[in-house]
Amino acid sequence: MKLRTSLIFILICLLIDDFFAFVWPSDFTYAHMSFISHLGFMALMLLVVSQSWLTRILLSFLCGIITDFFFTQGFPLHTILYTCFGYVCGLLYPWIKDRLLYRTLWVFVLMLLQDIVCFIFFSWTGTLSIPFKQWLYTFGFFSWILNGLLLLGLEYVLGVMDRYTMIRQNRILKMERSRYRKLRFMRK
Repeated sequence: MKLRTSLIFILICLLIDDFFAFVWPSDFTYAHMSFISHLGFMALMLLVVSQSWLTRILLSFLCGIITDFFFTQGFPLHTILYTCFGYVCGLLYPWIKDRLLYRTLWVFVLMLLQDIVCFIFFSWTGTLSIPFKQWLYTFGFFSWILNGLLLLGLEYVLGVMDRYTMIRQNRILKMERSRYRKLRFMRK
């Protein structure tokens, strides 16, 4: 997928995250189960995995800044996490390139790490003062299950988009070959 298309797709996923947060607001008293969508993060990790290291870092940094300024309140945290995870995700590209299960599990593990690092950071800074077990029960499990389902749907959508671009490129190549044949016959 082209870089511009990838960036637009990631921004659309971030807006969908914001829509989920608007429709189903999180209970930050942690008295009831909550859901926070990580669709933008998962789309970022799935799309930057095949890019060059500089593109991975810059795109992850840009999405981290956008997430910090518009969607969360922990300014440097998501910028640093997205950048580090984007870089590490690309290092594992040869291992997860053709294996859908490994790629899906890797992105899921990165999402779990992001949530746990955010919990540790907010507990350390004092903005979050609940026990880990309560946080895990009210936020973690429910959110991770729904994000896992979103990840499977995202893998399907990206697979369809990749197949569409491959079919389109094959049609363009076929048209170019037929033009070259016509030009050759016109010369004779």
